Amino acid sequence: MRCRRPPLLALAIALAPLFGCATILNGPNQTIHVETDPPGATVTVGSERHTSPVDLVLKRASRDLVVVIEKDGYVTRKVPLERGASPNTWINFVGLPAGLVAGAAIGGNQSSDSWEEVSHGAVGLVIGALVVPGVMFAVDAASGAIHRLDPPFIAVKLEPAAPAAAPASTP
Repeated sequence: MRCRRPPLLALAIALAPLFGCATILNGPNQTIHVETDPPGATVTVGSERHTSPVDLVLKRASRDLVVVIEKDGYVTRKVPLERGASPNTWINFVGLPAGLVAGAAIGGNQSSDSWEEVSHGAVGLVIGALVVPGVMFAVDAASGAIHRLDPPFIAVKLEPAAPAAAPASTP
């Protein structure tokens, strides 16, 4: 006889998208603060132009971003933003024990025969251990929250441009 229980694993899988750790903690955007000395420099990233100091709000999933800092009379500076993994993404492994327990409990309650109960429990354990954290990682990847842009703070002391040499005069 089969024991009827609510499909808790299905519920856990359905709710897992709400619990991508980096998505909750980071969100899909990241603020990069830019300060210049002297202030008032033009800060460009992609097609956006701002005046320093500024907080740039950028998509974490963006690739190959370069912050260009310009001011008349000063040398232009370029600061590449490196995209790496957000440490908050690894918190998704918390879903591993939850998936193990839920999967084993649900799988084990699917049969009255003890051998089938162990077999279904093992299958549920594996599915729970893979599906719950897998969905959480997928949510973070889809939202872009799995990434982090570095450096998160840019402080640049602009150097005066060398004066243009005067043309040589000929007698």
